[in-house]
Amino acid sequence: MSAIIRGADLDLLETPGGNFSASLTSAGRGATEVNIVLQQQEPGGRNPRHTHDREEVLVLRRGRVTVTLGEEQVSLMAGDTLIVPAHTAHQVENAGDEGAE
Repeated sequence: MSAIIRGADLDLLETPGGNFSASLTSAGRGATEVNIVLQQQEPGGRNPRHTHDREEVLVLRRGRVTVTLGEEQVSLMAGDTLIVPAHTAHQVENAGDEGAE
């Protein structure tokens, strides 16, 4: 079964660290294998270290971020994509002087 998630229907929720997010795909929206979240971060913003029970795909549309995956850190720039394996502790931090999405 397909599902349409309309951008106009998304409510960005503020979480600690200058982070705003809305779930695009999740078990609650019918996804069974992947988690995709629209996330916006202010300069210096970061989300808490966390895990998911399915893969998460990060597509950086603007800005620059550092992602901590376990003990490894990777840098992403606008246009980059990162696939985070299920059950991998990770955190995204805005590493630039402008907002990141």
